[in-house]
Amino acid sequence: MTYKPLSDARHRPLGATVRAVTAAADDVADLPGGVFFSALDEEEPADGLQGLYYKDGTDTVRRVRLARNGQFQFASLPEPTAFRSVGEILLVPEVDPRAWAAAKDTAIRPLPELASLRSGSCFTALGANENPASQRRGVYRLGSDGMFRRLLKDPGRGLNWSDTIPINRFGHFSQILAMHED
Repeated sequence: MTYKPLSDARHRPLGATVRAVTAAADDVADLPGGVFFSALDEEEPADGLQGLYYKDGTDTVRRVRLARNGQFQFASLPEPTAFRSVGEILLVPEVDPRAWAAAKDTAIRPLPELASLRSGSCFTALGANENPASQRRGVYRLGSDGMFRRLLKDPGRGLNWSDTIPINRFGHFSQILAMHED
């Protein structure tokens, strides 16, 4: 009888291909249920934009997409999904926690990153009155009307966009997200 190590590539078991578990997949597995997060899955190019994902209470992960008609879709992912990298856990509140129009004392010069965004772009950011050390960035969109809005979740209506937010109310730009339906 000869000893053959299991790690030897010549002696892999036949059958279905086993996908390697990555550190990013472990990070996703460690996330609590009911959170939105940004990540780059294995199917996307390494230099691509991170997408928006949602992990529900049953540990099912779905990609959040924005259809051309403005409706949100939660696309199922194949099991198991491998991620290249996991970005940030994102805050998608039920109601917008800030009174954007009333926060005139926290208005700052508009961020240069916002001026270079194309219409329809989704991104993560912090408000001017939020602490830059915060790890819970919000999800925002520059609409076709040139106005910024925050992603909110309503228990009755699902995901929707907030009222408009002035450009000078952002304090920190984080990253652009890939959210549109192809």
